[in-house]
Amino acid sequence: MPRISALPSLTTVDGTDELAVNDVSASTTKKATKSDLLKDAATYMTNSTVTTPKIADNAVTASKLATNAITLGYSQITAAFSTSSTIAVQVTGLTVSVTIPSGGRRVKVTAFCRNVYNAATAYNLLSIWDGTVGSGTQVSAAQTGSAANNSGFITAIAILSPAAGSKTYNVGLNCTGGSSALDANATAPAFILVEAI
Repeated sequence: MPRISALPSLTTVDGTDELAVNDVSASTTKKATKSDLLKDAATYMTNSTVTTPKIADNAVTASKLATNAITLGYSQITAAFSTSSTIAVQVTGLTVSVTIPSGGRRVKVTAFCRNVYNAATAYNLLSIWDGTVGSGTQVSAAQTGSAANNSGFITAIAILSPAAGSKTYNVGLNCTGGSSALDANATAPAFILVEAI
């Protein structure tokens, strides 16, 4: 029988082509097709060896993404919240703890309320905090107009580049006078959303 190195080359191997396999557990030589060898290939791949060039563009579909691949965290409230504080206070329930993935991806944090009302001639301010409201780091803020009886939706957005690991983001509310009333209900909740972008 000729040596393998002396055999003619086969540059295209079909799925049904057969190869010799040394079955160690049975101490004998058996045959296997290319398809047999490759069907469990992913099981035996070394971890962290598939690089970006090996993945075709648009090959990863939405159904194959992990639940937290984009949405890192979300929290909402369905009851109103109000404050007359002139410094930011925690909006009860609008806090979310997330795990920032490694790899240097940026993070988008959105705080939204469909309506904030104030009867006074004053500004209403909605803020996003990295850590505790007031003692943490304010990373974004948005405000409504200062006319008496002002109202309207309000959205604060922060684009951040946090280090990998655990983070807690919170929403604060304050006003420059009067009382800020943040509206929320079951069909129109106020929320905080953290996304990897």
